[in-house]
Amino acid sequence: MKKLTLVIPTTLFTLSAFAAGFDVTTTETQTITAGNYDYIKYDVSGTLEQTGQVNIKKDGIIVGGSADAKVDAVYHGYTGSAKHILIGSGYTEDGAGVIKGNGKDVSSFTFIGYHLSGDVPTHHTRTGRLNISDITLNFSGSYNASVVSANAGLLRAGVFNIENSVININEGVLAIHRSNTDLGLTNDTDSVNLKNSTLKFNKSGSYIQFNFTGDAENTSNRNISLDNSSFVVASGTSNVKFNGANFKLKNGSVLDIAGSGVNFGGENGKGTGVVTLESGSRFSMTGAGSVSLIKVEAFDSDVHVGSGAILNARFDNIKNAKFTGDGKVAWVNRGTPTTFLDGNVYFNTSTMDFCNINAKGNTFGTLYVGVDENGNKKQVTLTASGGEFQMNDGSFVIDGNSTVSASSVFNWAEKNVAKKSYLGAGSTVNVGTHSRINVADIAGTINVKGGAQTAYGWNYALAFGVLYTTKKNAQQGNVNILDTAEINVNLDDVSTSENANFAILGNITSNAGEGKIKSGQYSKFLIRSNIWNPEHQTVLTLNSKDAFAVGGAASQAESTFYLDSSANVKLVINEENNIGTIDFADAFIKDGSDIIFADTKLALELNNTLTVGQFTGVINLILEDDLKEGILRITDMDEILANYDTASSFYIKDEAGNDRVLNENLFIKDLGDGSYTIYTEAVPEPAEWALIFGAIALGFIAYRRRK
Repeated sequence: MKKLTLVIPTTLFTLSAFAAGFDVTTTETQTITAGNYDYIKYDVSGTLEQTGQVNIKKDGIIVGGSADAKVDAVYHGYTGSAKHILIGSGYTEDGAGVIKGNGKDVSSFTFIGYHLSGDVPTHHTRTGRLNISDITLNFSGSYNASVVSANAGLLRAGVFNIENSVININEGVLAIHRSNTDLGLTNDTDSVNLKNSTLKFNKSGSYIQFNFTGDAENTSNRNISLDNSSFVVASGTSNVKFNGANFKLKNGSVLDIAGSGVNFGGENGKGTGVVTLESGSRFSMTGAGSVSLIKVEAFDSDVHVGSGAILNARFDNIKNAKFTGDGKVAWVNRGTPTTFLDGNVYFNTSTMDFCNINAKGNTFGTLYVGVDENGNKKQVTLTASGGEFQMNDGSFVIDGNSTVSASSVFNWAEKNVAKKSYLGAGSTVNVGTHSRINVADIAGTINVKGGAQTAYGWNYALAFGVLYTTKKNAQQGNVNILDTAEINVNLDDVSTSENANFAILGNITSNAGEGKIKSGQYSKFLIRSNIWNPEHQTVLTLNSKDAFAVGGAASQAESTFYLDSSANVKLVINEENNIGTIDFADAFIKDGSDIIFADTKLALELNNTLTVGQFTGVINLILEDDLKEGILRITDMDEILANYDTASSFYIKDEAGNDRVLNENLFIKDLGDGSYTIYTEAVPEPAEWALIFGAIALGFIAYRRRK
């Protein structure tokens, strides 16, 4: 191999203003000796063997045309020191060293040596700016050591500005050495700026090094900014360290962790790295193993964790983001909640574990678990092992046979009733203490175990149709329990309260199978209405037979339905049902309120039957003025109705709450078969039963709705 050696008079090294450039015009290997140069320029592909420290004072390293340029400082196994190339710009401290080509796909520069640095020419502090553009830079900075060491080769500068380029760190360290006082870099808040570029670590043990002097550490100088760019840890690598770097990604940028064991934490395990994703950016983990000590802020972006990979991170704020992959996302810093700000969030990473989630702000839409934006389903296990789900400003969609578990609270308490949550068939929600669901369609399974929320007499383990239980503007919502649903509330009687109620408010419709809605003995089924607004009515619609087995009962026929004090309730019965007991509570009379069951309050489809074994307490039956004979029939109340004038637990009133007077505006007729017809207008309708209401002790039967 032929070599050309360029010899420059030493006087030029001392009079650097007159330093000459080095032009590579031959493909033969040349030698570049220690000294000062205005530039190194490659007009053709060629190699320079470096013998000592080279200071480039003016125009930097320029690779023209389609040249493949190379500087080799460790040729023939040479391991001597001082194999630096220091690239400055003139003599001004605020200038920048330059490495540039003619396009990253046509021009390349390979450096094999010790340090390649952006320099402050007057001080040689290696803390200058280094601008790299339109080139592929291959950096192997070491003494040919098999393991990257603390004193290995450095690609180093105070600030890197990289545009339209590819940087391959095949061996060595990406070093940020900043001294704002020395260089005047106060306005350079980001230490690495990638635009339309890729930076890639290709060897295990590589790392990012930060070294600050003066006030540099106080100016967010750990920032690595990506604009339509990629930062890659190559497949097959391991134990790469980022030492507290703060990655900021925007405009479709990608942080691609294909290696394993990446540590984002600060030097010596101190501090946490940060990844902020914005505007279509993506954080991708495809290598086996885990990353650690990282905080992620995801805005309008994607997080992908592949099979075998574990992302140990803290997520403080998420906005309009997607999580995918077959790996695991594990939240750290258990005391820190994750806040959803707006947009929709898709959780489709196979395993996800975190502290708690809080949807905050009216602009947040829906958290999707187990289903993507195109409706594709996937089984996901999502756990709040250290906290709660609190969705006061958003809704849930859980599908794909997924399981969501909260060790504490699980609330779908969306303020906006237009936002409806959905639990798909085959999916399960497990709740450690208590749950409040305002607006939802439930086709899957809900298991509640272990606690109760005590507020304004609710004392609930599970509450349907309520937004707040602690404020007077409690809102009624709509909850539909579908035919595949199953609900289990404190079945093993584990509770912090003997009044951990299964409570409902608003419009609740059940299509569940027989005995599929169950609660333990300390979780009675309580029907409430808004006590601060009596005009709000709770409507319970039963579209299937005997779905409830509550309060520890084995069946609905043995169950007790409790109506709370002052409750305004409507029952709509569209299928044959049996209820063991309805408890109306004596408190109705005490506060002057009534429980209303007129034909506008209790409606049955034709040929369906509602049987109530008994109800306790005092009941007021409110009847309209135009209720005609043949509309209402009551069974099994011989003793009370035959002696109505002396009854003390059953009262019939008009719609204004006044007692009706027998034979004036109230008529009771014995039908001779143990039943009575009751009416308020003495003009009979055709003998066709439409609605039958029955009563204390043994039961009431209703056959069909009034026409």
